[in-house]
Amino acid sequence: MHPSSETQKTPDYSPSPTPERAVYGFVVYLLTTGAFLSYILWLVVPNDIFESFGITFLPQKYWAVAVPIYLSVAFFLFVIVIYPSLGMVVYTPSLVDGDLRHVIDEYTVYNCDSFRKPSDRKIGSEHISRTGDVFPRVLLDNLET
Repeated sequence: MHPSSETQKTPDYSPSPTPERAVYGFVVYLLTTGAFLSYILWLVVPNDIFESFGITFLPQKYWAVAVPIYLSVAFFLFVIVIYPSLGMVVYTPSLVDGDLRHVIDEYTVYNCDSFRKPSDRKIGSEHISRTGDVFPRVLLDNLET
């Protein structure tokens, strides 16, 4: 039986699991597990035992605590401060250039009574004007003066 021309061929760059990827993943798993166990051994075992085996080139135990703390502080600083700041710098439009995408949307409600001078407003049973959005041009004019 010959394969038909309609048989689906797996693309060259597919994210699906392959035997090669399984081997690479297992090797990475073994290496990271070995590195973590070595770290825990270095952290727990006293230096005298390492020196009895002739291992004298290990760093101080201070770094076993300091490096994870430095990395976690750097990570949280990046996640909480730097990453959102980069997003605001790159994607925030400037009101000075007239880009009003973050000011006007389909839910904007204009109340014309809010933009009249106090002497032109009708004062009746409502002494406080209704709330509404400000026209962007009025906002920019008030910012410039």
